[in-house]
Amino acid sequence: MALREAEARQLPILDDGPSVASAEPLPELYDVWLRELLSGTMPRETAATCSDCAMCDRDPRLRGPMASDYDARVKCCSYLPTLPNFLVGMILSDESEGIARAGRDSVRRRMADVNSTTPLGLIMKPSYRVIYDLTQPATFGHSDGLVCPHYQPEDGGTCGIWKYRNSTCSTWFCKHVRGATGRNVWKRIRELLAAVETELAVSCAVHFGIGADVVTSLVRSMSTTDTEALKRDMLPDAALASARWQWGRWLDRKEAFYRACGIRARSLSLSEMLSLCGATVQARALSAREEYRRMQDARIPSRLRLAPTPRWRYDANTECIGGYASSDAVLLATPVANALVRFDGIRATSDVVAEIAALDGVEIDDSQLRRLVDFGVLADGGRSAP
Repeated sequence: MALREAEARQLPILDDGPSVASAEPLPELYDVWLRELLSGTMPRETAATCSDCAMCDRDPRLRGPMASDYDARVKCCSYLPTLPNFLVGMILSDESEGIARAGRDSVRRRMADVNSTTPLGLIMKPSYRVIYDLTQPATFGHSDGLVCPHYQPEDGGTCGIWKYRNSTCSTWFCKHVRGATGRNVWKRIRELLAAVETELAVSCAVHFGIGADVVTSLVRSMSTTDTEALKRDMLPDAALASARWQWGRWLDRKEAFYRACGIRARSLSLSEMLSLCGATVQARALSAREEYRRMQDARIPSRLRLAPTPRWRYDANTECIGGYASSDAVLLATPVANALVRFDGIRATSDVVAEIAALDGVEIDDSQLRRLVDFGVLADGGRSAP
């Protein structure tokens, strides 16, 4: 008896990295930097389908006890992205028609709100942040009142700023081809790009004459929602006074400011960007590269243990194992799932595999072991539990 593959997904290719054609499409600016940083590309996350949302109307038996389907009208777009000034500039400078035009229009609508528009970029409005923080995680994927303003409902729901989406929207996936292994790399890349967005936005703002006191105040307020920010959100006069202070000579030329930031960011090589952004970004770049290299390592740990994961019945002969995420379960024949308890983290992996074949009649090869490790069903017995 062999392992049953979940949802007919193929095991990943573990070589020098995927071809360009099979790489995950990222915003052009980030893609150029990451290809050089990683000396490779991130593989396509083929299980996370946006146009036909993988979290909507799927087999309910695959869901974990605490998981639920997303609303097809909302998907994972119940989130308001912060857009750094240079990405705003790239969106406004893209003169393409179709979806790009819809994206430009949605950005300009956000710019019309003085509480959303700062020299560092377009931010999450204080009132939206309060509602978002108080209602998560229940409303994520469900509340049409929190849908992103750049979301285009036509054709199954598309993103008007897809070519210029931010660090969160570029690197968050509901399912991963490599399970936890892939998720860990994307997390490191997200942390890197988020730091780049903050530091490069600050650099652009200072470069084009925004005062240091303004920049310092904006950086501090982007991570919190204080009473003054909420007051400005509710009182037009206070909001206008704050905008005049923030923008100075750029007050009536915000679009030109953003475009200039976009041109400056696009001109930077990876080394120039890393030097400009400083030590935090450089450290996160090293961390992302190291995690990427770990993903390329196809070796099976010499000792494996069964991880404490949720498990539930799929049908009379099949079990769901939650692994690293109950929303991304692995399907296993019940005898296979039962046999995995023999992995105790003490004995050699090869000895346990041989024992399972002899006593349980289950054949497990290296590629299947790698999948179980990737998805967090089996853990390295040489490492302590997280």
